[in-house]
Formats: sequence, structure tokens, C-alpha cells
Amino acid sequence: MQSGCQIYIKGSIEAVALYVKAFNLTLGIVDQYEDGTYRHVSLMSGENEIVAIGEDCHYDRHADGYTGGKLPNVAFNVHSLGTKEAVDHAYAVLSEHARYNSNPEGPESPDWDENNAEYWFGLIDKFGIYWGVGK
Repeated sequence: MQSGCQIYIKGSIEAVALYVKAFNLTLGIVDQYEDGTYRHVSLMSGENEIVAIGEDCHYDRHADGYTGGKLPNVAFNVHSLGTKEAVDHAYAVLSEHARYNSNPEGPESPDWDENNAEYWFGLIDKFGIYWGVGK
């Protein structure tokens, strides 16, 4: 299993520049909004993603009424879980009382494919943490 963390902050352009400089990182995957702020940018050390950054002031698929139309501050992307059964188990546990669920029919019908996982779900749990989990 592998896990990556994404942090949503206001001022993503400045934050990325600061973290890149502080830790001698490079940019991996870059996806920007029209205004130049980051929807998602991977900060890399060699081949390893250290953290991903996204701008918090844009409405996104992860938003819900509980977060006031904004993303949670932290999102965890757990990929390479290994089996459909492991993904199903995580879905069954985390989806109970979820604040937002992008895959209400379950992992076989994702609205987008996190890390080409082929079997994936995304939700905000009852504690307000976003989870993207895939096989």
C-alpha cells in the first residue's frame, strides 16, 4: 500500500515556490486553474512525491455543504491497496456516515480515476478528512 498527502491552502503559487526552495524539490504532475493557482501539483524528491498542494479557494468535486464549498485542508490518497476486496472493505467502513461520497454506487463506478487505479472511490469521512482509495 502507498499513501500520499495533499494539502489545500490559500496562496498555492507562493507556497509551492517556498517548499520547492526549502527542500530542493522539483515539480511532478502539474494541474492549474485558469488563474494560475494549483488545482494539484506534486512536489517531488527524486522519483518520490513528498506532498501534493492544491488551492483551497476553488470549488472542486471534493467540496460539500459541511466544508462551505471548500476542500478539506488535508486529503489522503491511498493507492496500490492490492485487491478489490481491500478497497471494498475500506469503502464499507469509511462510507458509513460520510459527509460526501463521490462514488455512492461503490468503487466500480468512479466519476474519475485516481492514479489510474481502475477500482477507486473518493469521499469525505464523518471527521471531514478526504480519502481517495484505489486498488
